[in-house]
Amino acid sequence: MCKVTLFLLLLLFVQSALAQYVLETPDGKKVKLNANGTWTYIASKDVNPKVVFVPKTDTGKYVSKHRKFAISYDPSQWTYDTTEIKNQLSWDAVFHSTDFAITGYCLDSRLSMPTEGLEESMRSQWQNLGEITSFVLFNDTLNNTPLAAFDMLLLYRGVTYKYRGYVYSSPKGSFQFIIGTQKEVFEEDKSKIVDLFKGITKLQ
Repeated sequence: MCKVTLFLLLLLFVQSALAQYVLETPDGKKVKLNANGTWTYIASKDVNPKVVFVPKTDTGKYVSKHRKFAISYDPSQWTYDTTEIKNQLSWDAVFHSTDFAITGYCLDSRLSMPTEGLEESMRSQWQNLGEITSFVLFNDTLNNTPLAAFDMLLLYRGVTYKYRGYVYSSPKGSFQFIIGTQKEVFEEDKSKIVDLFKGITKLQ
């Protein structure tokens, strides 16, 4: 009888834990996982601000240079290069979609990057690559880590590229991850881009 009681208590605990997961779909809607394996959309006013993204089980992992962050990714969708490819800028790792239509840039620095002047920093950082024609700054949370986020348009040789970026900054350094593609195909590839961003986790 004692074993049966223990099993029932364990089952209730598991069901309770499962019911607490809130996920975000690629188009920004919030979904609650129920204990019975079903799911339901929930209104934004009912969403717990502590959103948890459940990482995929079959993933590769990139750990940033100073081991502050890790990026889990789907190896069938993404590859990355750590040879610090230089195109006016130097990055720790450059991610590519398998069709090379999308590119992501990762940089882990021991220097802070104040988010108050993030737009100015980005304009300075990218000025040799083109003209930033639009920059929208907002706050977001990925895997319980608050991050400064932005969307920007970059005009380069007559072609407009759209980027989304996430930046974390503290007195001990900063981390940035920026992903983009040609503006006309960004929406088509947005779910793939969002999935890669959901793989960001803070290690320290």
